[in-house]
Amino acid sequence: MKQCLALLLLLSASSYASTHKSPEEFIQMKLGGDFIAKIVNVYVSKEQVRQMLPKGLEPAQDPFLPEGVHSISLYFNDNNLAWLFKDFKIPMPRYKEVIITVNAVKKKGGSIIYWYFPKLYLDSFQAIMGGRLLGYKKFYGVFKYEGDHYEVYDPIAHKIAAEADFETVRDYDIKDFQRNYELVKKIVSRPVISKQFGKFLCSQFHVDWENAKEAEPIASSWIVDEKLSPAVAGNYAIGGLDKSLEGGLSLDAYAELVGPIKCLD
Repeated sequence: MKQCLALLLLLSASSYASTHKSPEEFIQMKLGGDFIAKIVNVYVSKEQVRQMLPKGLEPAQDPFLPEGVHSISLYFNDNNLAWLFKDFKIPMPRYKEVIITVNAVKKKGGSIIYWYFPKLYLDSFQAIMGGRLLGYKKFYGVFKYEGDHYEVYDPIAHKIAAEADFETVRDYDIKDFQRNYELVKKIVSRPVISKQFGKFLCSQFHVDWENAKEAEPIASSWIVDEKLSPAVAGNYAIGGLDKSLEGGLSLDAYAELVGPIKCLD
């Protein structure tokens, strides 16, 4: 019964959003719960970033990176979330997710730095519907997690869209890791910008960083197929976040997603 109610709310919100002109008039959604992630930051060129953006967005210079350097992030997530309402919540089925993010973008001619998600794969249709209402390009994928090997299969293209092998870094300098971890927190705290019905709208993640568990550096090797992103398809070997902001970490934290919200410019 609760799952049916959540579905009806999504359908109603989608219908409402499609008939209103301003994103701030949309029905706002709020989700929250456990967010278990393996996150890897990768340095790419400005042209690669440009190829990943929709009309009206352009690469922004990230103040945390040297001039001319841009970054994306690759996520494998295990999410245990619920729809949050004023007096009650409706649990969602637990689901897996892979995300590719561009970490610093702006509206053309603008100055506010946003976070952008070019594509996501999930194994939950309910979560796909909720994300599409926010303008997220979510697609269904089949996930396989075996030990430290993770992969997502695109059932329409009949190919693996992304796969990765992870290894925990056991011996590292805690100060170096914490320095780069603080920068990751700031990136994840940026508003997410997306496009829906030809208009920009935004959403916001709120992570309980103080009570996050198991935040530690990880090394990884990735194979990214063009189904996830033609612009950055290829093989990557990335060290831990203790060595560089171009690095990986594992994270287990409570997080909430709120949206749509009014963009800052």
